[in-house]
Parts: sequence; structure tokens; C-alpha cells
Amino acid sequence: DNVFGYVRSDVGVIKEDINKPVNIGWDYTFKSVPLNAGQFADEKTSKAQVYLHHTAGSSSASNVVNGWNKDSLGKVGTSVVIAGSGASNDKDGEIIQCFDPHKWASHLGLASKHFPSGIPYKNLDKNSLAIEICNWGQLTKGYYTKNGAKVKADADKYYNYLGGIVNKEDVCDLGFDYKGYRYFHKYTDAQIE
Repeated sequence: DNVFGYVRSDVGVIKEDINKPVNIGWDYTFKSVPLNAGQFADEKTSKAQVYLHHTAGSSSASNVVNGWNKDSLGKVGTSVVIAGSGASNDKDGEIIQCFDPHKWASHLGLASKHFPSGIPYKNLDKNSLAIEICNWGQLTKGYYTKNGAKVKADADKYYNYLGGIVNKEDVCDLGFDYKGYRYFHKYTDAQIE
């Protein structure tokens, strides 16, 4: 019963006591940054799907978890967060485990109203493994948006939604618009590996 699928089940990837690092047998050890009790559902469920999300934020996976621990959103989060480059407290590609992946937290924002008539509602959050990847997501070139208005900026620079500059070498140019954006923050090689 290995929810990661691509990892052999005999190397002990799934870890219920996350207060100690776990070695998965590939010269890699998960770092544990526990999500507080009450921030995830303390209920084990079987997993049938994997969802990848991006944080729309900085590269620190530990800071993502610490932010979830401080928010008042309730059981919202993922069991795993993958750090990006440039974080002072996490290595690029470092995998942070927040809670036992057999358990769950809301991560899709879906409710029965999102299912078309005739399609029965199913809580996909419960039956999926969610992985958060530290990444800014969509970017703009030459401007950023502040309080709903475009702010003109350096025409050759790329900006995240907060107006921060993203280095050109960290930008993926799709060559066409996808959901209104042509430019996206690249995942690092370490995040993909």
C-alpha cells in the first residue's frame, strides 16, 4: 500500500511518525516539518490519485508549512511540500513531509456544487495524495498587477503576482497563452528529480 507509486513499497516511504526523518533507500531522507494537529484530518484513507500544486510563493517548503500552522483556514494543506532554489532553510528539491500521507487535508477547494448534475459528489481530497511544489506559477513580462491595476515596469523583466522579479533563466516561455499567461516560473531540476 504505497501511495507514492513510483517508490518501492519495501523501503518504508510512508511514515506515520514524522518526528524522525525516513530514508527511502535512494540516498534521500525526507525532512519532517509537522503540520499541527487539527490542521489535517486524523483519518486514514486509501489513495487513488496524486495532485500536484504550486505554492504561488517563495522557495521555502518549511515556511509554507509554518504558514499553514499559523492560518485559520482549518484542515487545508498537503502531506508533502517540495522546496525550490534559494531558500535559506531548505535545500532545492528537498521533500518536506507534513503529516502521514495516509491521512488527508483539503487541497482542491471542491464541494458538491462543483459536480455537474447527475455526477455524484466524491470527496477527492480524502482519496488523493497532494504534493505542493514551491513555485511562483504564472508570471508577467514588463508589468505586474497591484490592487487590480497593471503597473508598468522594466519591459525585459519577469514579475510574479506580488511584483517581485523572477530571473530570466528561471522563466518558462510557452510561446502561447495558457489561462491568460505565457510565462511561468520553471520548476528546478532538483524539484523534478
